[in-house]
Amino acid sequence: MQRSQALILDFDGTILDTEWPIFAANNELYAEFGLPEVPIEEWRLTIGIADHEMEHDFLGRILRSVPGTSRAELHERRLAHRDRLMAAEPVRPGIVEWIDAARLAGLPVGVASSSTPRWVEGNLERLGLRPLVDFVAATERGQEGKPAPRVYLHACSGLGIDPARAIAVEDSPTGLTAAIAAGMRCVTVPNRITAAMSFDGSHHHAVSLAHVDPAEWLDLGSAALERLI
Repeated sequence: MQRSQALILDFDGTILDTEWPIFAANNELYAEFGLPEVPIEEWRLTIGIADHEMEHDFLGRILRSVPGTSRAELHERRLAHRDRLMAAEPVRPGIVEWIDAARLAGLPVGVASSSTPRWVEGNLERLGLRPLVDFVAATERGQEGKPAPRVYLHACSGLGIDPARAIAVEDSPTGLTAAIAAGMRCVTVPNRITAAMSFDGSHHHAVSLAHVDPAEWLDLGSAALERLI
């Protein structure tokens, strides 16, 4: 098997499980207004959709059900719930080890996300990962996100690498579709919300990236492999 010469990671749900805190924050807000929780099966349909689009729909339900509420107020309350829950989330298992392996071998590392640059860059800085990433491709409002391949193609271009020589790591079918459409191979590692979804087409599917040897997918070279052992 040809090993890849670049590592490109999705952010939300892959590097950090932001999906669960956002889901839980939404339902905490619904509980405050006496609305029933959104079933996780329904929430799964939003995975990979830009957060502002998802928020517009779910906050709209409160606005329609509770006259006199303000979208701006709901937005701030939802963010407060989300940030509290996210602060307790660690970087997902195996992520740092894969990044370290790639950097030790001199391979470029990128991030490709449907979220905004401010969200991705800010969280990478908070987690201490930004200095380890060579290029971040994110999605401004109005730009096409996943499942379109644009953000992965942008990441590959920014790293100066042919998509066919890069490996993507994803947590969702939407991201998997984007990576494959970009001409990349893709390892999938679902999170708590996406675990029950279908990942047909994945080149390798695992419960955790910690269960996958980076040497099987990245061209680490003999010197780097010796230092990893």
